[in-house]
Amino acid sequence: MSEQNFLRKVVTVLRRWIWRLLEKLPSIREAGQRETENEKELLWENPFLPYSRRVIEEILRLKQLEYRSFRPILIDTDTPNQHFGEEDDVDQVLSQLEQGLNFLEICTDRPEYFADWKSRMEDEYGLIVRMIPKTEEEPLYGNMILDFERKGPVRTAKIPREMIYLPFQKRRWEVLPAEEVSAEDAKEYSAGEKACETAESKEKPGQDYLDINVPIGYNMLAVRVEKNL
Repeated sequence: MSEQNFLRKVVTVLRRWIWRLLEKLPSIREAGQRETENEKELLWENPFLPYSRRVIEEILRLKQLEYRSFRPILIDTDTPNQHFGEEDDVDQVLSQLEQGLNFLEICTDRPEYFADWKSRMEDEYGLIVRMIPKTEEEPLYGNMILDFERKGPVRTAKIPREMIYLPFQKRRWEVLPAEEVSAEDAKEYSAGEKACETAESKEKPGQDYLDINVPIGYNMLAVRVEKNL
């Protein structure tokens, strides 16, 4: 083979390789973007955890349910050490929900972690907490799923339509700008606040409120909570 023919073959192979690489670039770029977005989602910390009870109470109100009818199914976190020895997401929320709670199921692979809390709830409130391994497919009897996992898909495939699904870390909770609050919602909020006014509250300065766009399954629900804790 002459040197000229050899060079032609090398150039042809290089051209083919370059074209194939150019064809793959969009998919490589998209994969990189998806990976970056996934990393951002995993790094996201829900800043509204201190408002969890207020958010849940508002969701129940919008669904025409009372707190005594609240039957949560808690899916335990899959990253229990994310706070490096401090209270994790589940601890923060359970401490808010325990007063007045009449029902609780916990799906977890670390039942020993909840042993002391479970005993205290039985002694102080008479609440029998049902512990369920995540790997077992047992029937669940609650009406709202509180999902604290960070990884994996949003668990809506096998959830009955009437059950409320609230993911705490898999989907972002966002502050809803005032201009995005619908006129109907604003009217309802105003009526509710006025109805709750008392002689004592009228003497106090106006309460500051926070409008949060909360994911319910794959949908979003705007809820208003008191901003001052």
